[in-house]
Amino acid sequence: MLEYWADEHRENRVLFAQREAAETAIYLTEAAQKDSQGWMLTRLDKVNAEFNASLPRVALKMATGSGKTVVMTMLIAWQVLNKAASPNDKRFTRRFLVIAPGVTIRDRLRVLLPEHPNNYYRERDLVPADLVPALGTAQIVVTNYHLLLPKVTKEAAGLARATKDLLLGGKDDAPDPFVESPQQVATRVAREFGLKPGELIVLNDEAHHVVGGLDAQLDPQRL
Repeated sequence: MLEYWADEHRENRVLFAQREAAETAIYLTEAAQKDSQGWMLTRLDKVNAEFNASLPRVALKMATGSGKTVVMTMLIAWQVLNKAASPNDKRFTRRFLVIAPGVTIRDRLRVLLPEHPNNYYRERDLVPADLVPALGTAQIVVTNYHLLLPKVTKEAAGLARATKDLLLGGKDDAPDPFVESPQQVATRVAREFGLKPGELIVLNDEAHHVVGGLDAQLDPQRL
């Protein structure tokens, strides 16, 4: 697939910034350890342990207009096709949760769905024809960050405000037992979208409001 993307005779060429971004993620996953560059992974693990509760996270910084959606399409294709070829390889997955900052961008990102009539796999010619059928094994959910906002628990939904204040003992700074915990948010998201425990990649596309990400209960492989 790397050779396919790099083909200079392509009619619909992949921009260098898009290739470099995708190749960076691929290198870190597949080659860094073998290429005596394991320090990169060690550094990422250290930073994630310090700032991200050890949830693996990699950021790709690209200029506005350089084609982030194309890169996401490339990364999904790379992951899904590798998983299809090596089902037991835990470096890869066919399951993705794509988080957008709002409804407009969420709808634009539906081109990441292989079944979409204008999907980027075909429109941007990112996958060789003989590998396209394997994309059908992907499970991709596209939503906006509001999904991750804690909701009022069912147990408290029918309680009056005065009752809640009384139960809280009048302490404004007390943890609110009537709002979902991070674990409950993760459970709800998994249930609503049928995301079973296992390898999961979360793609956070400019959803700046998502700070903590999903709880490790979803066992994400990458974020």
